[in-house]
Amino acid sequence: MTQAFLLEAIARDTLGDEDAADRALERALDHAEPDGALLWFLLHPVPALLERHARHRTSHAALLADIQNLVADPGSEPRPTGPPPCGNHSARASCACCATCRPT
Repeated sequence: MTQAFLLEAIARDTLGDEDAADRALERALDHAEPDGALLWFLLHPVPALLERHARHRTSHAALLADIQNLVADPGSEPRPTGPPPCGNHSARASCACCATCRPT
């Protein structure tokens, strides 16, 4: 159902019916949120529609932010916060000083 509502939102937005597009997008988010199913939003990226929807009232603000981040940079992984595990180097992919940082 998520894909159907997302495609409806895209179609209605293309036709210039912003209200109907926002309602359909909200329903797509309703269906996606319980499972965190973001696949359809990545297969059919619509950053402008997502941005506009984020400015309106939505009950899915956190999910919408996650989708926007993934659409903006689909190859990225969540960025770690805080210092690297060993604290002896900058945020490099690997180091030789601790097992946590060594590549496998």
